[in-house]
Amino acid sequence: MDKKVIEIGNKIFEIQINFKKSYQLTKYRNKMAYGIDFGDADKHIIEEIAKIQLEASNGEEIDMSALSPDTVAYLTKKSTRSEEIFDYDELIDMGMILTGIESKEELEKLYDIEVEANGYDSLIAKLTLGVSTVFMNAKDTSKAQEESK
Repeated sequence: MDKKVIEIGNKIFEIQINFKKSYQLTKYRNKMAYGIDFGDADKHIIEEIAKIQLEASNGEEIDMSALSPDTVAYLTKKSTRSEEIFDYDELIDMGMILTGIESKEELEKLYDIEVEANGYDSLIAKLTLGVSTVFMNAKDTSKAQEESK
């Protein structure tokens, strides 16, 4: 199986794919998929959100007025997005997990080199691709390799 790598700031890091990294990166994968991380919601809020998702998927009319004030406040807060999905600390955390670098200052220097050479969007693309790579299984990797030939 080919090694999976990420290149940031002209340095190449092998991405270790294991349970711990998958667990650490799950919230970022969810944010990439949904634009929102519901990991900080109380159990009753998650249950209400799941209920309205089920109703919507069944074609039922959704009565948002039936939601609890807590859920309405939570959804309002989560739907007020900034321009970026990930905040600064999350980008640092993603880089630390993917590269194994534990020094925030060292990682910031690599990020600076990457941004100077290829731009901010390139850095974000590399980090999000790295997160996706951790969740790719062997079958997906083989299929992607075959399609690229």
